[in-house]
Amino acid sequence: MGEESLRRRWRIAVCAVVLALGAAACSSPPPAHVAAPKKSVAKQKAVAPSPTYTIPASFSHNCTTDVTADLDYFFYLMPKGATVNLPSKACYLVSNSSAALFGIAGKTDLTINGNGTTFEQRTYAAAGDPQDPVLTLGDNLVLTLNDVTLRGPGVSGGSNNEGDAGLLMYQNAFVNLNEVTITSVEGDGLDVYPLGNEPGVNWYVSLDHSTIENVGYHAIVPEAADHFSVDNSIITNGDIDAEVDFGCQGDLPNCGTLADPAIGLVNFTLDGDSFPSGLALEDGMSCMPVGNWTIEDNSFGAGGLDAQFDTTYSLSLSALESCGQQSDLNIVGNTSTATNLTPCCGSGSPYIVLQGWSDVTIADNHFVYSLNVALVGGPIVDLWGDTDVTLEHNVFTNWYNLTATGNAPAGWPADTALTLCGNTYGPSDVLTDAACAA
Repeated sequence: MGEESLRRRWRIAVCAVVLALGAAACSSPPPAHVAAPKKSVAKQKAVAPSPTYTIPASFSHNCTTDVTADLDYFFYLMPKGATVNLPSKACYLVSNSSAALFGIAGKTDLTINGNGTTFEQRTYAAAGDPQDPVLTLGDNLVLTLNDVTLRGPGVSGGSNNEGDAGLLMYQNAFVNLNEVTITSVEGDGLDVYPLGNEPGVNWYVSLDHSTIENVGYHAIVPEAADHFSVDNSIITNGDIDAEVDFGCQGDLPNCGTLADPAIGLVNFTLDGDSFPSGLALEDGMSCMPVGNWTIEDNSFGAGGLDAQFDTTYSLSLSALESCGQQSDLNIVGNTSTATNLTPCCGSGSPYIVLQGWSDVTIADNHFVYSLNVALVGGPIVDLWGDTDVTLEHNVFTNWYNLTATGNAPAGWPADTALTLCGNTYGPSDVLTDAACAA
């Protein structure tokens, strides 16, 4: 599809989003932390506008002086449809104080060509989440960020420092992150969040040909997104945490639906990505819109795949009855060369847990496991109250048990409409299911 054709399709979709959001979505005020402009920025404002802009040469571009306030105001001035070309391989020191964070907000149709530029944060003291990301993108409508690095102060953090993210996003629409590297942050790599405790998802966000590496906590935390994709990227910290603790759990209508989510994660895709150390994926959204997930053609390296697809935090029958099933999950065409990750929940546990899902396909995957782990006897897939699950044409080398049913506590609904066929497993792949129907 040609670029102009694609842009026309985006314009049609964007118009629909604008009508839904209201005019205020495209005219947000500057971030509260933006400081008054320095003289060099004021002079930039006086220059006659043009379609393409560059960062003023007066901004320190070798990471010797913090330029957060300068960059905040520069991007605040960018008009609709602007293209910003950053200097080749520049380094800008940003976000070294909670009182001065680098953010781009309320922009429409903005393209930023990084040309290898780095935005670097060197200090981070605040605990909690969210706190001090290197870059924040909020309330933007059509934004493209190309070829930049977001670098943090180190990787010695953990759960108390998860807010030191590389990139925090909230309530954006149509954002493409292309050739973006997020590295050396104390907390999460990429947070796709609501704005505080206010319902509102990010629409149509893609992370393409990018890298997330050396992060102190989760690689990606997608808590509020409709159509979020990670494509052809390298995630060396293979941990995606899709757990959401949000106020609308006690008032289900405020959470929205699969067709119109106010929170949660729908239309989520991992396609053609590399997870050299494997992927540990946790889903635990209580009574929130969750579904239409596709995990396909990824390489899970020597780590393998360890995934928990839970309907609720409590995993109780009453919670399942209140929330209903999550729907539409496809795990197709993925590979691993070994499995260093341990099963989800201890000895004898599965590598894929499905609790309260419908319309699930696990097909054409080739995973290699450790014989020492396989001998404990756990299944590949554990089913709790699931419907319409197809497990076919997979190769599970060094594993004996494909599925387990009936492991749920007493009273849970039975698993129904299960299809298991054409799978090969066991040492040397000597065991095979019955052939699948034509």
